[in-house]
Amino acid sequence: MPNAREYFKKKKELESRGKIVSVDEAASVKKEIRRYRILKFYKILAVLAVLGIIGTAAYFYLQNREYKEYEVQTDIKREDTVTAQYMEFQGQILKYNKDGVSYCDAQNNTLWAYTYEMQSPTVDICKNMAAVGDIKGTKLFIFDADGNQGEVNTNFPIQKFRVSELGTVAVVLEDGDTTWINIYDKSGGEPLAKNKTSLDISGYPVDLDISNDNTRVIVSYLQLDGGALKTHVAFYNFGSVGQNYTDKLVSGKIVDGVLFPRTAFIDNEHAVAFGDDRFLIFEGKQIPELSAEVPLEEGEQLVDIFYDENHIGIVVTSADNASKYSARIYNLQGSLLLTQKLNTEFDRIKIYDDQLLMFYQKQFSVYNLKGVEKFTGTMTRNILDIIPKNKGSQFIVVDSSNTRQIKLK
Repeated sequence: MPNAREYFKKKKELESRGKIVSVDEAASVKKEIRRYRILKFYKILAVLAVLGIIGTAAYFYLQNREYKEYEVQTDIKREDTVTAQYMEFQGQILKYNKDGVSYCDAQNNTLWAYTYEMQSPTVDICKNMAAVGDIKGTKLFIFDADGNQGEVNTNFPIQKFRVSELGTVAVVLEDGDTTWINIYDKSGGEPLAKNKTSLDISGYPVDLDISNDNTRVIVSYLQLDGGALKTHVAFYNFGSVGQNYTDKLVSGKIVDGVLFPRTAFIDNEHAVAFGDDRFLIFEGKQIPELSAEVPLEEGEQLVDIFYDENHIGIVVTSADNASKYSARIYNLQGSLLLTQKLNTEFDRIKIYDDQLLMFYQKQFSVYNLKGVEKFTGTMTRNILDIIPKNKGSQFIVVDSSNTRQIKLK
């Protein structure tokens, strides 16, 4: 039986000779064409299925692959002051001290630098924006990967601040027994919004954060009621919705006997307040409401927190003698995804690209989110920070004197 190509070739030859193809022959060839197309379709499906299986197998292999050692790809010595501090910023290194801030790559090349004078510089980073502010001072600078994007000068001393991914900053200012929660655009100038609170009514602001769309601020207030401690986790909406509420306070939660020293917007819909014996998850784009309350186990104490856009992580003292600490990772609904026992101390722990990174002095460990220890090794000097490069196995290691790029193998 002729295939489709032969049919059309034969049909053209016959037509050129003034002949026609019979109805029966045409129907037969059409049936063959249909069969050919169906076979071709199933072949494509089979190829896609095989590629999907290969891709899935490769993903799980990379996710669960264990590394025994590392190779040093670059090793650059730095000439920094002993007071310099380092933070990861967009895959590179943000270096700062009292005299200024600079942005460097793994080869210690300076991408940009900015000078200032501060007594107590502090950095906050949100995705592609970074803010450097002088605690107890009145200056605050905003940066992105290209350098300085603006300066904020405040009327009162800065107590705390947080930057959003749009470069807007929320700042707590001290004014005697009064505090101000102001929002500034990265270009500086007058506040976009401000809210006055008093210590005797609202309490002492322990921490705050600003949503990525710049409309909401979460504040953890420490309050004393007749000598008894309590915390008010408050949400302010500085957008159109908040104009209908007194002091723009749209929602909140009061918890007796518990301090909540850290707050964070995970994304535009979820915020978390981390307390001594629990953490609270709030959900809502305009008026956040409590959606989950996750208690610690009896006898545990909160040691550290970490999070990304999809996960909430805590480190607690272990309630048993099997390990020193436990790291737990939850989804944004408060469901437990992983408990990882930790038998050593740690200086820093963070989550990145479905990996749990932790280091202590010279030791560096990598776990996946199923609890598989992918790598544990020892560097030559005390580690200041670990910055993942690409995915999986490449890292920038910032130690006390050098910047090294390594690859696990």
